[in-house]
Formats: sequence, structure tokens, C-alpha cells
Amino acid sequence: MLNRRSLALLSLAALPTLGRAQTKALPTPPLLAAAQLLIGVERIAKLRLERDLLVTRATQESAKERQRMEESARQLLEPSRGLEALSGRRQAQVAATASAAAQFAAAPPDAADQLLSESEALVARLGFVTTALSGVSTQPELAAQLDLFARAGASALRVGKFNLAARGQPAAALRVGATQALGEFSAALQAVGTQSLSAAQQRDLQLVQHQWLLFRAALGNDGLVRDPARLGEVASTTDRMAESLVAMARRAVA
Repeated sequence: MLNRRSLALLSLAALPTLGRAQTKALPTPPLLAAAQLLIGVERIAKLRLERDLLVTRATQESAKERQRMEESARQLLEPSRGLEALSGRRQAQVAATASAAAQFAAAPPDAADQLLSESEALVARLGFVTTALSGVSTQPELAAQLDLFARAGASALRVGKFNLAARGQPAAALRVGATQALGEFSAALQAVGTQSLSAAQQRDLQLVQHQWLLFRAALGNDGLVRDPARLGEVASTTDRMAESLVAMARRAVA
């Protein structure tokens, strides 16, 4: 049986050819690819924690997200991806972080504490990557908008992640994490609402805002679900909000 490290290495080996077996994947701007990895790490972690609650959904959605992340990582690892404005050191950091995200997607840890630790560390690294890519963008306003959409989507998923990790008797650290994630998402969603958006993006935003009203009512001030029976709803709603925010990011570069 392959261990976690072996699975990760096999995933990385497949990255250069992924997409050629599919119908011509369109190239993704580097910042959008990094943003999709940022959101993907949080989603993979949440879905891993979701397995005991919604096993079929978690398994199916994990496979889809892993494929999206592998494609995003592959595109960031390709030469001539518009990263030449970065220093050699920064380019190496981008490549290493993209590879680490693909490894995480291929084989996330089983233990909840390790899963949380690794996902939090990876999200921080990917945050530095999106900041670096934003800094060399020739369209700074668009770059800032993409970064905002990505962080809003990731923070929505973090709320779900901490809720699933805190089932039963939540530790104080999980309450702190959930509270912070809830505050981050609320602030990011308000900031998204101040952006200049297309008609299609406005519709995406209205969907997120509607979901947010229903979602927020299920949570306490600590960001954790009031009624454990609604945990499945929290898990699926965080996915839908993140998906709408990713759609807004993709529309921005279409």
C-alpha cells in the first residue's frame, strides 16, 4: 500500500501531463492559479474533516478539488508563466509552495490536529505568494480584487473547517480560530461589496450575501454552529459561498 509521501510524489510527477489528457485546459493567469490553490487548501482540509459526517459528498468533492488544484499547481510550475518579474528566489518560493499545495491535495493528513496545522501553514505561504504576484502585476487594481476574492472564499471555508474540527467538545484554540475566520469573512465580504463589479459578478455576490444571512443565523458569536444538527448545512454552505467567490475571480479575468 502506498503511504502518504508516496502518493504525494506520484501526484507531483503527474502534474506536467495533467490537462493534456483532458480537453485543452485554458491557461490561467498566475495570480488566479495561486488564488485557486489558496481556496483549494482550505476546501481539501474541510472536506477531509467532513468525511465522518457526509462521506459520499466529501469523497466526490475532494476528487474534484484535487484535480482543480493539480491543474492550478501545474500551470504555476510551467516555465514562462509571466513570473519573470519576480526575483529568482521568489520564483523558487512560488514553485515550492505550488508543489506543497499539490502534495497536500493528493494526501491530506488523517489526524485532525496535523491537518489543521498543515493547512494553516500552507494558507500562510500561499498568502505570501498571492501578495508577491499582486506586487508585480501590471494591473494592480485587478490583482487586488483577485486577492480579495480569494481571501474571502478561503475564510468562508475556514469557518467550516473549524466547525467540523470542533465537533463534540471544541478546544479553546478551535473557538479562537472559528471566531477569527468568521470576522475575516465578514470583513472581506463587506470589502467585496465595495468593488466595481460586472452584472454577472453582482449576481454572484447577491448569492453569497443571501447564503451569508442564512449561514450566519446558524452560528454563535464564536463562529461555531449553535445546533450540531446544522453542521452539515454549515459544511455545504461554506462550499457554495467559496464557489461563488471563485466564480467572481474567474469572471474578472475572462
